Amino acid sequence: MAPGAQEVEAFLLRLARLAWPRAQADLEESRRFALQELGLADLMPWDMGFAAERLRRPRHAPDSGEIRRHLPLDRVMAAPFDLVGDNLIARMLGARQFQSGLGLLRQAELALFDPRLHASAGGDNSPDPQAVLEAVRDEIAVVRPPEWHRFAHAFSHIFAGGYAAGYYSYLWAERLSADAYAAFGEPGADRAALGARFRDEVLARGGSRPAAQNFLAFRGRRPVDEPLLANWGIAA
Repeated sequence: MAPGAQEVEAFLLRLARLAWPRAQADLEESRRFALQELGLADLMPWDMGFAAERLRRPRHAPDSGEIRRHLPLDRVMAAPFDLVGDNLIARMLGARQFQSGLGLLRQAELALFDPRLHASAGGDNSPDPQAVLEAVRDEIAVVRPPEWHRFAHAFSHIFAGGYAAGYYSYLWAERLSADAYAAFGEPGADRAALGARFRDEVLARGGSRPAAQNFLAFRGRRPVDEPLLANWGIAA
């Protein structure tokens, strides 16, 4: 999907650099919450998910009954989002971007580890996979698993899941998607014309040409990172 490894590396490192301050703030918030509300003086990596969920629920978790009230068939067919209250929308948007710095940084970590591991493979002098992963973490991580943790051994995406040296494509595709969608929100956008061009240059073309060419034909330029970062709540 990407033109080369160097462009992928630069893309991922930029995302990591921009996400790092938000990730650090997310971590500090979790530590404060764990100390004040859960009695955990030292928030360990294996407690992060539990603490995050306890923090998220009262702040962002929408009431399922409230959501269901907006979704009878007649309202769904009549565009329900014109009827959903601002408070519920704010909670749903907040949930989407909750601890997004940590989330984006984690995805960048995995996406960098994958191609670096494959690039270093082969021969008697190949580095230990754990050493490759720890080097990535040294570069960008704010949360470090315990020394005994061996995530790479269970990273099935890149060994049995068809993503060998291609895990980056999650974020790469999200970048194309976010930038394409952003066209419809630009001032003065002719949404009907944009929709027709998206249909003709992306949907109708499908896999008959590279996705990068489809995007260029639709947008008239190469993709940028800002819409992707905005979706994650990260300032560019």
